[in-house]
Amino acid sequence: MSNKNIPFQTINWSDITKTEHKGETGISYWQTTQFEGLRIRIVEYSKGYVADHWCQKGHIVHCLEGDFVSELKDGSKFILTKGMTYVVSDELSSHRSVAENGVKLLIVDGDFLKFINLKTTNMNHNKIIPSLWFSNDGGNISKVVDYYKTIFGSDFEKGDIVPLGETPSGNTEICEVKIFGQKYSLMSTEKEHHPFNDALALTINCEDQKEIDKFWNYFTHDGEESQCGWCIDKYGLRWQVLPENFGELMSKPNSWEVMMSQKKIVIEEYLK
Repeated sequence: MSNKNIPFQTINWSDITKTEHKGETGISYWQTTQFEGLRIRIVEYSKGYVADHWCQKGHIVHCLEGDFVSELKDGSKFILTKGMTYVVSDELSSHRSVAENGVKLLIVDGDFLKFINLKTTNMNHNKIIPSLWFSNDGGNISKVVDYYKTIFGSDFEKGDIVPLGETPSGNTEICEVKIFGQKYSLMSTEKEHHPFNDALALTINCEDQKEIDKFWNYFTHDGEESQCGWCIDKYGLRWQVLPENFGELMSKPNSWEVMMSQKKIVIEEYLK
């Protein structure tokens, strides 16, 4: 879903070329303005127009002039006249337009009308998904998502942000993400419920010292160092940043003493 901001601007529809689209009968003429994740159209149906397909896309459709019938595949019919509007999300109906006398419409559609089914979303494809509860930015989750996307890069996949509105903890949003292929559900609320603590940490198994330094430096820049490879990021989430051969290193003489003396794990100190 796009979060692209659109600066203030006007649209002069007389400057936008009409494109022609044939229906089952009749013709529709579109004037289209496209933004990232948003499409706005002035659409005119000729007399006797019948759409050539059943549409499942979500729309906001406002009748500017004339009248038309919106038919649903289940047999329902709705007559819309000048000044009337219908709205529907993606995939929630199969509908088509019929204009016996011709009509002029304003139609808006885009990512904001995507249908989100919390019961069947990809969340339930994993048996166990860690859920992390943040309290940030008035309940908005986007800055949290961006923070982790910055460090994990191409190993981070962002799902749609789902606004839940007002909850007992105030404004709330959730977002499902993948980090190194593992799914996590991130939630942010306006009011803090329980802060993160040392009872839970996520472990990163690093290939070498360079990768250890990369994650450690990022998380501690606005967070803090702890002990034995543990650190705390800017949101209070605990991380264990360890070399992938940590078990082997801990089998070496004096390894316990070395580890207890360290904050960040420095591999070469185990090899002396």
